[in-house]
Amino acid sequence: MGRLYTGCMDTMVLKGCYHGASGATMGLTALSTWYFNYPSAITTHKDSLKYCAPQGKMGPYFAESIMGVNGIVQFPKGYIKGAAEAVRARGGVVIMDEVQTGFGRTGDNFWGFQGHDVVPDIAVMAKGIANGFPMAAVVTTKEIASVMDSAIHFNTFGGNPVGCAMASTVLDVIEDEKLQENARELGSYYLMGLAKLRDQYEIVGDVRGKGFMMGIELVTDKDSKTALPKEQTLDILDDLKNMRLLCGKGGVAGNILRIQPPLVTTKADVDYALGCFDLAFANHRDRQSKQETQFGEERKAHASM
Repeated sequence: MGRLYTGCMDTMVLKGCYHGASGATMGLTALSTWYFNYPSAITTHKDSLKYCAPQGKMGPYFAESIMGVNGIVQFPKGYIKGAAEAVRARGGVVIMDEVQTGFGRTGDNFWGFQGHDVVPDIAVMAKGIANGFPMAAVVTTKEIASVMDSAIHFNTFGGNPVGCAMASTVLDVIEDEKLQENARELGSYYLMGLAKLRDQYEIVGDVRGKGFMMGIELVTDKDSKTALPKEQTLDILDDLKNMRLLCGKGGVAGNILRIQPPLVTTKADVDYALGCFDLAFANHRDRQSKQETQFGEERKAHASM
């Protein structure tokens, strides 16, 4: 729709973004770990609005309200709004990806783009829309959607009545059980707990996020901020899994623990999770200390030979 409406194939995305891994969307994703070896990024430009001259024409501009797969990356204040203005000045359309940030997850707003004081031309959403049932939606204006009249188009599963009923019910539950407020209040509590762990452990270089969308950056040390090696990150994830806490990872180096709990998470759940992180980080510290001691003993033995 964005390309048809603007009449321009040139699409802009950001480095580190994730917008899907299908044949159609892989070209919009700027993380090499999600690429298959075939051309998928034709007329897609990554990282800079400078590609288009001030008077130049451009098509769609995609952005996440908070980068999810890239490690819960938040934008500088005013960036998304300024980018949207620049895109529209060049005849483009702004498409916000709310798959991870939508449906109250950020706490302060129901949609992530509201936190940027921007109303997109098109918004895409899924996952939280029907609580796990396969459902997604594209929302736009009648004017933009009308370009689809230029050819016959249909979706075999589009408008599935069961999916629509589930999505409608989920919206009611979010409102009735005040789950957006839960994400805001417990999200702040969660981040405060993670901040204490950051101060306690050398491997925690940063904690960040908003509502129930948080990230823990794992590093070798706080001074260099060098990404924790992949094997060590996986060991920590295994420890968490053995404690029955599932956690994702992200970022270019794969060293960001991604925390996006269910909106129905309770304070007891958060306390349990914080305890799991505490123990997993302590286990890592003990493993490293043991390895360093063993390495020192081997060096001494070698020197005495």
